[in-house]
Amino acid sequence: MTATEAECLRLAIKARAEQYPTSLEDDVREPITVAPESGYQSKERRYAMAKMVRIGEKKILRAAEQALAGLVTQLGGVNNGLGKRAMEDDTDMQGKRQRIK
Repeated sequence: MTATEAECLRLAIKARAEQYPTSLEDDVREPITVAPESGYQSKERRYAMAKMVRIGEKKILRAAEQALAGLVTQLGGVNNGLGKRAMEDDTDMQGKRQRIK
């Protein structure tokens, strides 16, 4: 994976995480409580389970974003010190026809 690919994936993950109306901190701050006498199909229980799933999703998205940010840094940044033309020349030509003179 190149730094550019990792950064593109990181930005996609960040955009997905921003689609949630609340932050991970907001969700964790509010306790998840369900009365023990509530039935299996109670509305409160379903909301509590949905919140637990949402918290898990946000944790996974955050961890993936941080891992990809570290990978981008490790690979030397998005441009890797090269200009746009050098990066284009460095990519493979799969699926593209070469110009014949």
